[in-house]
Amino acid sequence: MLPGLNEIKRMREKLGITQKDLAKESRVSQSMIAKIEAEKIVPGYENAKQIFLALENFTNQKSLKAKDVMKTKIKMINKDDTLKKAIAIMKESGISQLPVLDEGKTIGVLSEKNIIDALNKDIKLNSKTKVEELMDDTLPSVSEETPIKLLSDLLDHNQAVLISKSGRIIGIVTKSDLLKTVLA
Repeated sequence: MLPGLNEIKRMREKLGITQKDLAKESRVSQSMIAKIEAEKIVPGYENAKQIFLALENFTNQKSLKAKDVMKTKIKMINKDDTLKKAIAIMKESGISQLPVLDEGKTIGVLSEKNIIDALNKDIKLNSKTKVEELMDDTLPSVSEETPIKLLSDLLDHNQAVLISKSGRIIGIVTKSDLLKTVLA
């Protein structure tokens, strides 16, 4: 079901596009769009559908992407590093998880949750415990052009999402990064 025709002008203005821009994208004449917005005509279903699809396309183009919210200073740890070192990095950086590397490739993630779960299971931890003994599977990785909606869906099931470009990790997005966009 399509929104009301009276929404066309409001949506167009909110997106900051002209009637001409909307006409070009929707393949509906600019004069028809002007008449619809002035409530002088009621378009056929197909024209209305084309206009709303064009508005949706403009919305998607303007929506935030991973590159807009990612942190580029990523703290990582090697699988052979100790738990003591990992905790020190987390504490110093104020973060709750660290991507785990093996020969430069991400192979897992170590989080505060992993450590607490181990303690709850009475697993003996000491200063020599290796990161790989406690890490979870690797975090999902997406491109910098990934829409916020998809990041949000991924963060429902993951602690963070890695952002990559040409096979190289260039950023990370956590739940708190996404929450900051809501308040921006």
